[in-house]
Amino acid sequence: MSNTKVNSEMVDNENPEWTDEMFSQATSFESSDMPESIKSIIRRGRPKSDNPKTPISIRLSSDVVKYFKATGKGWQTRMDEVLINYVAKH
Repeated sequence: MSNTKVNSEMVDNENPEWTDEMFSQATSFESSDMPESIKSIIRRGRPKSDNPKTPISIRLSSDVVKYFKATGKGWQTRMDEVLINYVAKH
């Protein structure tokens, strides 16, 4: 694996660093011998949304984009909320 020095205080004997042999013997979750009844209830990844968003490409005024970006993280969600409110009123 790595030729760097190991800090003995950081070693976890119950969870050692994997060796090349361990990696070669590893199997994927899908091909593991875990019972199908358990595999079927384990959800991987982000949950599916009941109301998924539609990706689009749109050209907007640079002033509008600057305004929303200046509001910080989540600016696209805030822009979406403004449009949702507009649609609800019209």
